[in-house]
Amino acid sequence: MYNTIYLITIFILSTILFSYGVTDTADTCVKIDSTIVITVDLNGDEKDDSIFCHITGESWKKPFTVNYKIISNETTILSETSSDEFIDRDFGDTNAMDWCNGYVPCKKEWYLKKLPEEVTKVFKIGNKKREKLLDSTSGISVYSTVQNFYRDSLGYSKKKAKAEARKLVEWLKKMDIVFIVIPGNPIYRSFPRLYDPLKKRFIHFYGY
Repeated sequence: MYNTIYLITIFILSTILFSYGVTDTADTCVKIDSTIVITVDLNGDEKDDSIFCHITGESWKKPFTVNYKIISNETTILSETSSDEFIDRDFGDTNAMDWCNGYVPCKKEWYLKKLPEEVTKVFKIGNKKREKLLDSTSGISVYSTVQNFYRDSLGYSKKKAKAEARKLVEWLKKMDIVFIVIPGNPIYRSFPRLYDPLKKRFIHFYGY
């Protein structure tokens, strides 16, 4: 279940916290410390899991650090930190970001609007893309991608990888398929990940 209302509520609160950056002086002087929370059912247990995006920075005109934490059933299943320092100057580059104009406006557009939207991609039951993901004959199937991950990262034999991939696909047929993209980055996208509730870990999904 994707709890849109909760996401919007937190988004509004974050916007209020960030609103101190309206003027040039505030953009330069006010420290940024805010958390956006996205709720989504990652493992098909019909309970919302929480994705916390804790954003900090010396000001709107300095690089930001984001700590991503995912909590499921009171257990942290992922915790990662990223910095936008290596792309900070690109926020003011119209060639790098053609969807905005200006360094600070681009940062605000990304962190206040686009980041919360791009951390998760939800494919609900009946969605055509979801059906392709579950179709072993398609070029982007979970079945083939997961097999590769099981073999390369977990050391499974080809036979075991196939068997475990079938189990996961059968599980996913009962639920919406959710991908997460962490860390979020407006220029260099990270590979999406799919949570495997049977192994209690994330799988990098290269065919997405």
